[in-house]
Amino acid sequence: MAFCWGPLPSKKGAVWFAYFNPDGSEAEKSGNGLRIFSRYLWDKKLVGKDEFTIETPGGVVKSTVMQRGKVVRVEMGKVSFWSDEIPVVGPRREVINEAIHLRGQKFSFCAATVGNPHCVVPVAEDQRRSCAPAWAIAGNAYAFPPNASTCSS
Repeated sequence: MAFCWGPLPSKKGAVWFAYFNPDGSEAEKSGNGLRIFSRYLWDKKLVGKDEFTIETPGGVVKSTVMQRGKVVRVEMGKVSFWSDEIPVVGPRREVINEAIHLRGQKFSFCAATVGNPHCVVPVAEDQRRSCAPAWAIAGNAYAFPPNASTCSS
């Protein structure tokens, strides 16, 4: 289970928000975490119907709670697949369908950032359980920065 911490005072946004992954590492941002946190702020009447800002370790994001709390929009930022912006080691390139070796298995992965690095490892449904230990450590692989979000799809 992930852990969210806030609201805390902020110099750049209405509030500060911290998100901790299940392994205890701090994430730069979390889209779902920010949506839940935004709804919490709205429920507690700490924000209104207007757009507000939340400071995170990955930068300031804009959030809006709409339709009486049924819709929460968080502007995470512009997506980039460029290796130097994610970052992923090696020459500048779009990181799409690259090979990675984890625990003796070869996988294909894609990486992106919206202010926080993500690694997606596409696998077939029947392979999810067998490869879970391998792709779960992808965020700690040499190619990625600390605390990259990893998932299979």
